[in-house]
Amino acid sequence: MDNPTIALIVSRLPRKPLVNAREIADALGLATTSYVVSAIEEGSIRAAKIGPQYRIAREEAERWIRELEAK
Repeated sequence: MDNPTIALIVSRLPRKPLVNAREIADALGLATTSYVVSAIEEGSIRAAKIGPQYRIAREEAERWIRELEAK
Protein backbone atom coordinates (compact mmCIF):
# COMPACT_ATOMS: atom_id res chain seq x y z
CA MET A 1 0.00 0.00 0.00
CA ASP A 2 1.20 3.50 -0.84
CA ASN A 3 2.52 5.82 1.81
CA PRO A 4 -0.32 8.39 2.18
CA THR A 5 2.09 11.30 1.83
CA ILE A 6 3.58 9.91 -1.37
CA ALA A 7 0.09 9.19 -2.71
CA LEU A 8 -0.91 12.81 -1.99
CA ILE A 9 2.18 14.16 -3.77
CA VAL A 10 1.52 11.96 -6.80
CA SER A 11 -2.12 13.08 -6.86
CA ARG A 12 -0.92 16.70 -7.16
CA LEU A 13 0.76 15.98 -10.50
CA PRO A 14 -1.24 17.18 -13.50
CA ARG A 15 -3.32 14.48 -15.16
CA LYS A 16 -1.54 14.57 -18.51
CA PRO A 17 1.03 12.28 -20.14
CA LEU A 18 3.95 14.74 -19.94
CA VAL A 19 4.86 17.04 -17.07
CA ASN A 20 7.68 19.52 -16.56
CA ALA A 21 10.09 20.21 -13.72
CA ARG A 22 7.94 23.07 -12.37
CA GLU A 23 4.89 20.80 -12.11
CA ILE A 24 6.89 18.15 -10.23
CA ALA A 25 8.35 20.80 -7.91
CA ASP A 26 4.85 22.17 -7.27
CA ALA A 27 3.57 18.69 -6.39
CA LEU A 28 6.45 18.33 -3.92
CA GLY A 29 5.77 21.76 -2.45
CA LEU A 30 9.15 23.15 -3.53
CA ALA A 31 9.67 26.87 -4.21
CA THR A 32 12.15 26.26 -7.03
CA THR A 33 12.84 23.56 -9.60
CA SER A 34 16.53 23.19 -8.70
CA TYR A 35 16.06 19.86 -6.84
CA VAL A 36 14.11 18.36 -9.72
CA VAL A 37 16.48 19.72 -12.39
CA SER A 38 19.46 18.35 -10.43
CA ALA A 39 17.79 14.93 -10.34
CA ILE A 40 17.25 15.10 -14.11
CA GLU A 41 20.84 16.15 -14.77
CA GLU A 42 22.26 13.36 -12.58
CA GLY A 43 20.08 10.79 -14.35
CA SER A 44 17.66 9.99 -11.52
CA ILE A 45 14.75 11.17 -13.67
CA ARG A 46 14.61 10.37 -17.38
CA ALA A 47 13.59 13.46 -19.31
CA ALA A 48 13.80 15.04 -22.74
CA LYS A 49 14.84 18.65 -23.11
CA ILE A 50 12.57 20.41 -25.57
CA GLY A 51 13.59 24.00 -26.03
CA PRO A 52 14.29 25.47 -22.59
CA GLN A 53 12.14 22.93 -20.70
CA TYR A 54 12.51 19.34 -19.62
CA ARG A 55 9.55 17.08 -20.44
CA ILE A 56 9.04 14.07 -18.21
CA ALA A 57 6.56 11.24 -18.65
CA ARG A 58 4.05 11.37 -15.79
CA GLU A 59 4.79 7.70 -15.07
CA GLU A 60 8.49 8.56 -14.74
CA ALA A 61 7.71 11.41 -12.36
CA GLU A 62 5.56 9.05 -10.26
CA ARG A 63 8.36 6.47 -10.18
CA TRP A 64 10.89 9.03 -9.00
CA ILE A 65 8.59 10.45 -6.33
CA ARG A 66 7.91 6.94 -4.99
CA GLU A 67 11.68 6.31 -4.87
CA LEU A 68 12.13 9.39 -2.68
CA GLU A 69 10.32 7.53 0.10
CA ALA A 70 13.16 5.00 0.24
CA LYS A 71 15.82 7.68 0.66
